[in-house]
Amino acid sequence: MCTCTFCRRHAAVCANDPSGQLLLEIADASEAVRYRFATTSADYLLCGRCGVFVASVMASDAGAVASLNVNVLGARAAFDQMPEIVLPAAEETPQQRRLRYADEWTVTTIIVPSDA
Repeated sequence: MCTCTFCRRHAAVCANDPSGQLLLEIADASEAVRYRFATTSADYLLCGRCGVFVASVMASDAGAVASLNVNVLGARAAFDQMPEIVLPAAEETPQQRRLRYADEWTVTTIIVPSDA
């Protein structure tokens, strides 16, 4: 549970599993909005219909990695573990942040429909 303003406003509780895998299938590419903070550490996927924060995604040496907001899931009650509070590190450089994300986030495959 990140304490930054963005995450607090979206009531985000994110799940990460560096040994797991996540499949993000975006049904309509026009309804997935990418937002990027000035730190350019990662992209934040928002629903283009309702504006809810879905996941943070980033390219890494191992491929795409993500942190999923479990509050967007129908089965969110299954994630009943007390969330760990994460304080954004003000002294952390964008490069250090990207390295930490690559180490802590879940390897992810993102499927977006083609523009056929």
